[in-house]
Formats: sequence, C-alpha cells, structure tokens
Amino acid sequence: MPSAIMVSTDAGQTWRSARFPSIVGFLHAVTCSGLTCLAIGMSRPGVHGSYFVVRTVNGGATWGLSTLRPPIIGSVTCVTSRMCLATDMSRQLANGSLVDPRVLVSHDAGRTWGPTATPALPVHDSPSVTCGSPTSCVVTAIAPATGAVDALWSTTTGGRMWVHGEIPWHGAGGPFALTCVSGSVCAAVGGVSSAPRAGNGVAASTLSSGARWSSISTPSVVSRTLGCADSSTCFLAGNVTATWGGAVLEELTVSPPHLTTLSFPASSGVVSPDAISCTTAYCVLVGALYAVSNGQATSLAPYVARWSF
Repeated sequence: MPSAIMVSTDAGQTWRSARFPSIVGFLHAVTCSGLTCLAIGMSRPGVHGSYFVVRTVNGGATWGLSTLRPPIIGSVTCVTSRMCLATDMSRQLANGSLVDPRVLVSHDAGRTWGPTATPALPVHDSPSVTCGSPTSCVVTAIAPATGAVDALWSTTTGGRMWVHGEIPWHGAGGPFALTCVSGSVCAAVGGVSSAPRAGNGVAASTLSSGARWSSISTPSVVSRTLGCADSSTCFLAGNVTATWGGAVLEELTVSPPHLTTLSFPASSGVVSPDAISCTTAYCVLVGALYAVSNGQATSLAPYVARWSF
C-alpha cells in the first residue's frame, strides 16, 4: 500500500490526502516551515532509487522530487521556507576509502543540496538533526558499539563550525525525539538500556544550543515523541514499559527540567503515539489505535488528538 501525507489547514480538525509522484512508497518523516514541506522515505518495490525526498512549496497542494539522490536520508528539518538540513547516511567511496555520513544543507527549499562542515558521523543508526534558528542546530547519532547516544554536535554558525558534546544520561537508547525551539533551547527524550535504570525513560533540555544539558528520569514511561509549544514548555508522549501499556502524556518544563503528567485524550483502545506538533496555542498528536487482548494487539485505525493550553 502506498504511503500518504494528510494535510490540515484548520488546526487538525479536518484532513485531506496529498498526491505524490509514483516513486513514493514508505515515508519516514515530514517537516514544514511556512508553505515549504519536505518528506523523506523509500520508493515502491521495483522502482529505481531506494531513497527519496519529495518537496512542496505550496503547503502540500502539489509535490515533486528533490535532487537529493541517492544518499540515504536519516532525518530532515526545514528551518525557514528556504533553508533545510538533512542527515546523509550513505557511506560513499571517495579516493578508495569510505567517507562517513554528514549533514547536508539546502538554501532553495530542498531543490538542491550541498555539504556542511559537520564532522563525519561514524554510526550505524540514523542520526537526527534539528534547528531552532537558521544558525543554531543540533545533531545526535547512535554509537555502533553500544547502541547509546555518545555522539552529539551543535552549531551556532549555520553549519560552518560544529562543537562536539553529549547528553548527560548513561546507557540511553535514543534519543527517540529531539527538537530545538529557539536558537538556544532544545529538548530530547529517550530510553535507558543499561542497569540499574534499564527500561526507564529520560527527558533532557539545554539552554545553550546543545553545549550543556540537564536531564530528568521518567520512570516506567519511555517517550518516543516530543513537541514544544515555546522555549519553556514541551509535551512528550509514550507508553508505559509494560507490554502494550497505556499511553502517557506529560508536560515538560524546560528549565529546570520538570515533568507533569496530564490526562491523555480519551480513546476506544490503546494508543501508540508517533508524533507531536505544537503551536503556541495548541498541539496535535498522531499515532495508531490498537485493541489489546491477552497480550496480543490488533491495529484498529489511525489516531489523532488535539489539545489547547
């Protein structure tokens, strides 16, 4: 079944499906700034070119292929309607040796791309990039040996110079989500994979563009999605660590890190949250709804929730 992007122009109350080029198969992510949106994914079986980026500059009315091929794209973010960044996961052969993945930048709404000065990313899992402004961005990566986040770079020069750092949680299997709200404020959520806190969730925040971080444990909840309303308030969602446990919605106060558990929007099954997107007035959460019986889950339908604050 081909993938689709649903577009809403009334704060998530109604939705319509976008029409894509025939190459589009499985979608990984979508990012928007103004009327410019980019979506990344893999092509349909039997279609030449495994990975692709599709772009729109009219709010999703029409979509076309970007020239960003054939790199393997791990993540993408648009900082303005013209400037976008993407992580290139392909290990390309250069002068007889492998060149590790790097971060690419576009200054024409994703039509053409070039490299930034990011250090090589020697990882085996997709790195993630997020920007709070055209000059301030953070990149995280997963270490191949441990599966933990021990690679983080930040820039305050739009990618011309990068500084290495780390998020202060030990044995974290993530972050599953990372977002920057302004030129200096970012937040991240992940999970702990090593004793004595294996299975716990972790939230972290920075007020210094990724140079220094503070973290807070989220016991029994592993949050896999995160959205920020402004530079002081974010919302994260995940499931309790028990098999097919219920969904949990929490409000994260950025500085100092503090969590408040909220009432999750009512549903007729178990919600598996996938993504949160927020404005300064409301948030929209999307995911999947499941029916669970005797430890077995059956997919029921897509799930969308909206709340104001």
